Amino acid sequence: MYRNSGNFKQTLNLLYPQGDVFEKFFAFSLWVYAQTHSTWQISLDRLAKLIFTYLNTAEKLEEEHIAQVLIHDLMKIEGRVLPAFLKPYAPQQSRKSNQLKAQGHNKRQLKHLQL
Repeated sequence: MYRNSGNFKQTLNLLYPQGDVFEKFFAFSLWVYAQTHSTWQISLDRLAKLIFTYLNTAEKLEEEHIAQVLIHDLMKIEGRVLPAFLKPYAPQQSRKSNQLKAQGHNKRQLKHLQL
């Protein structure tokens, strides 16, 4: 839901800055399951809120920094609505910047592009 979707490319890098990918991602996965009791059908907004909360509470990262990285990741695709919990962190003009136009068959692939 996080890595394979391409929606959280930069945000996931916050999870394991030291390169300790397996242990950090495993701990995060267990935490997400404990919060949701699910391994599928979790909305994009909820996934964003979960990783935001985890990075802030478990990893002790600053809210503003997490929010900026999440906004960058989530708003790459035109037409997306910024999750409500991120709106206080996003200046009005940046809500539409860095969005890519999704056209038909390439919408999914655009999520994996790095801006």
